[in-house]
Amino acid sequence: ESIISSFDIQQSDLNEKCLIALSRSPIQTAKYALDVFAKQTRRREMKGIKKILDPSSYILAVLRNAPESLNEHGIEESPNIPPGADGTAQHERDEPGLKREISYRTSSVSDAEQMNGDSTNTKFKQLQPTLSEDYAGMLQAQNTQEGIIEEQITTHGFPEPSEETSYNSISSQSERVSIEYANRCISYLANLETPIIKLSGVGPKSEKSFHKLGLYTLRDLLWHFPRHFVDRSKLCHNIREVPDGDIGTFLVKVNANRARHNTVPCTDEAGNDFAVTFFYGQSRQGRMAASASLEKLCKMSEAPVIVSGKVKHSEKGTGIFNPDHVVSRDEASNVLGVEPVYGLAAGLTKKKLVSAIEEALKVAHDLLSVLPESLPDSVLEELSWPKLADALVLSHKPKEFTEFPMNSPARQRLAFEELCMQQAQLALTRWRLKYLLNDHSSQLSEPDLMYRTWQSSPLVSAAVSALPFELRPSQQECLEELWADAIGRNNGRMLRLLQGDVGSGKTCLGYLLGLGCIESRQGGGRVVAILAPTQLLASQHAQTIGRFADALNNAEPSSTIKNVRIELLTGGVTASKREDLLSKLEEISTDEAVFLVGTHALLTPDVVNRLKNLPGVSTSKGKGLALAVIDEEQRLGVKQREKLAMCAAHSLYMSATPIPRTIALKGSSGLMDFTILDGIGSDVETVIVPSKALDKVVLALKSKIDKGSKAFWVLPKIGQNDTVEEDSIQQNNVLGRHRALAEAFGQERVSFVHGRMKGKDREEQLARFADPLSRVDVLVSTTVIEVGIDVPDVNVMIVEDADRFGLSQLHQLRGRIGRAGSREILKCHYILLSSVANNGQTDGVDSLSKLEVLRESTCGSVIADADYMLRGPGDTLGFLQSGIKNGRTLSSDHHWELTDAAALYGRRFMQPLLSITTSDRTDSTSTATNILMRHFAEEKAQEHFCESYASCKQGFAMRVMMTLFF
Repeated sequence: ESIISSFDIQQSDLNEKCLIALSRSPIQTAKYALDVFAKQTRRREMKGIKKILDPSSYILAVLRNAPESLNEHGIEESPNIPPGADGTAQHERDEPGLKREISYRTSSVSDAEQMNGDSTNTKFKQLQPTLSEDYAGMLQAQNTQEGIIEEQITTHGFPEPSEETSYNSISSQSERVSIEYANRCISYLANLETPIIKLSGVGPKSEKSFHKLGLYTLRDLLWHFPRHFVDRSKLCHNIREVPDGDIGTFLVKVNANRARHNTVPCTDEAGNDFAVTFFYGQSRQGRMAASASLEKLCKMSEAPVIVSGKVKHSEKGTGIFNPDHVVSRDEASNVLGVEPVYGLAAGLTKKKLVSAIEEALKVAHDLLSVLPESLPDSVLEELSWPKLADALVLSHKPKEFTEFPMNSPARQRLAFEELCMQQAQLALTRWRLKYLLNDHSSQLSEPDLMYRTWQSSPLVSAAVSALPFELRPSQQECLEELWADAIGRNNGRMLRLLQGDVGSGKTCLGYLLGLGCIESRQGGGRVVAILAPTQLLASQHAQTIGRFADALNNAEPSSTIKNVRIELLTGGVTASKREDLLSKLEEISTDEAVFLVGTHALLTPDVVNRLKNLPGVSTSKGKGLALAVIDEEQRLGVKQREKLAMCAAHSLYMSATPIPRTIALKGSSGLMDFTILDGIGSDVETVIVPSKALDKVVLALKSKIDKGSKAFWVLPKIGQNDTVEEDSIQQNNVLGRHRALAEAFGQERVSFVHGRMKGKDREEQLARFADPLSRVDVLVSTTVIEVGIDVPDVNVMIVEDADRFGLSQLHQLRGRIGRAGSREILKCHYILLSSVANNGQTDGVDSLSKLEVLRESTCGSVIADADYMLRGPGDTLGFLQSGIKNGRTLSSDHHWELTDAAALYGRRFMQPLLSITTSDRTDSTSTATNILMRHFAEEKAQEHFCESYASCKQGFAMRVMMTLFF
């Protein structure tokens, strides 16, 4: 106790395992570990960095890596090597003791390690929040700009390699980073952040021209690649052999004595005469420029001259109009070669832009030259790729002309590096979300409440028995998978997408998992929040889960949870009622579980803050929600989803057709795990009908409703120009179509709803339509019925102007018919009225291809994948939810084929045991991808950035590369 208190550390902050490990360690080793922790704590306080989340695990990690040569005060006896001189923290230095402790997988385990255990959760809690903060603290910035760069590097925090990594093989081969080396790299990065205005020859006016191109710093200039290249590498001897419109470079004799007006005759090496003409407009400046150019050429007539420009063949003869270059033979090196052509802005000359880019390339080349290569020489040689430092220069100044620069080895090399850094960033983000930024999870599991399966949980097994239906086998399998992730394995925080078709039972699984999270007390409090995009859907969820909860409460389960209640929070709830509701949640009793169902009202700052700080199940447990369920995630924004997710110990996203960005983020190359819930099948017949056949559709619908059918008629607009005024002229809107159908079928048989109606009026119309005794057979609506509407008797849906809807919307709309409980004697029809189909041409029309996908498949996952392919993945590191976002060096049309290989290489530092099968590396049509995967499978790519220690060159280089690209 006296030793611990001497370092200003409270004994109560350390758990029993840490205290036992300290007591069993030599006194000097214990002092050393406590001293390192105390210094790190003070350093974080001074820098304003987040405090160490788990002091016990941090001290245990230092104990394992403590040097052997320590004096009685816990100070390392190494007078020849001052602390930090080798660029590492003291406890990271490559001393014999470190090697002995690192190789614990093949040697005897120390007492401290035995006390620490080897559970996955504990292992990740030992990882430092930002690797090398000890090391980064010794990096003294030389100026303010370098300080900014240093901060950018240190924010790329990485975990230590997992226990499965062969520590001996990595650590023994890794070269340590010295303080001089780190400062040198940071200095280069700081120079790349130099504003363009600082460059020689750049003033305020030209700076604005640079800004128009999105160029603000030297680093921006690196990624401003040429639009194309002009081949001037060879002299053409015969101008007649150069096709009309092509660029030619010639060594010519100038006949200055025959010059007339703005034209001078020349002769090429083959003896062909042609004219060189200068014309820059009729303005005074244009005439002066043409005269000066002509005079310059004539003065050079005593010796052969190099002329380069576009060749023009016509009936009047052959010539070059306004040549690009006119230089003497002695200056040939300034012209001959491959010339880059950059995008320019008004007020910015090519010469000034090229000069600025060359300045940036010098700094970048110096930086990349000192960083270790991310790919071994054997891989680069087989791919014919240059080293990274050379690739950047060759992308701007290639040695050979290529018609498609995006496919050049240099650009492929850069694109692959950026893709790797993207994957590394995603892997890091996943690690942070799953292990580091989760303040709501419990510190230690409770064995008596750790139910390994849902069947062993008294509360959940009782809830399943109380359901008004039996879980399908696919639902049981999915529940087992969700349970293992959130509760059974104690594997950090759950970040999972549950993808299942409309009506497949996703809500029921979310309800059961929520009960399990509360009962098992593995994190958060006793509240589960369910976020829905609309008030209709939120109300439906509250009613559905309310019925489940009532049946469970009546069953009186033998669990610590005796009462499950439902609360609804929407925008219509008054401030006083919202305050009462939140107060109840904060004072929830120990035998209660609450499901808080809500809309965007859950995302207001005050509600988010209070949900985040809801009391845990005990003082030792994390605060916040036990589980956050985000339903219909494709209808919510990225930030909206994350607001609620960060309030909870676990997060479950649910959707039938996830947004393309979510598709890109799931699985081995994304952030989230995913579970597929098989649907119950659909017998809905989908047909595409040209909109010009509208009258026939109306007649067919009348015949259907006369036989007992009910129908939805969906349109994209409320009224003309999307107003709510009555519209008797146009019919392709809700109000106009309602008027037309009422005239055809009768006023009492047709009703309408839309999003601008008062909630009470809309619910009244929906209730009338759902009432089997009502005479209302057709409901005209906008997409307000897309989710949250359950009318089993409806068996026909017509979507007018279907081309204007997204795939996800159309699939969700189709889910409103043919639902459980519908009349089986009536066949279900889904009719898509398409104006594009009027012309009868279907090939190459994206909107019609979209409808064809719906006609061919009723599977939500297939439709989501098609939507992903049609719309693009969005921005996985930003907020764009669909579309194509090219990177610094990436082109979606040329480089995305490298993504699979980049996912393996870029994530290796986080997942060192990644492996691929033979089929994985033979499916790609890309030669480069196949080569990369083969080398990966054969473990010939070990030199890649697979080391995450801050004090080794590879780990430090990864941080530098991320800062360079992002």
